[in-house]
Amino acid sequence: YVTTDVGCCRELIYGDSNDTLGTAGAVVAPMDFEAMAYEILRLARDYELRRSMAAVGFARTKAHYTYEQFISSYRTAYREAAEEGSHGGRRV
Repeated sequence: YVTTDVGCCRELIYGDSNDTLGTAGAVVAPMDFEAMAYEILRLARDYELRRSMAAVGFARTKAHYTYEQFISSYRTAYREAAEEGSHGGRRV
C-alpha cells in the first residue's frame, strides 16, 4: 500500500506501538506527487517486497479492523456522546 499521511493511514501502514507485524507499505506527505510516484514504482518493481508488505497489511487489517471491532468502536463513541449529553455536556 502507498498512502498519504492523513487520518489513521500511518497506523494502517506501520501499526501502533504494540504492533510487531512490520511495515505494510509506504506513507508520503499529502500532495507530494514525486514521493508517491517513487513509492508506487518501488513496489511495482519489487515483487517480494510488495508481497511481504501485502501480507503484513492483510494480517493487520484482519487482526485490528474487523466488523465486530468497528461496531464496538461506534457503540462506545455513541454511548459516550449520549452520556456526556445527558450530564449537561456541550451540545453539538
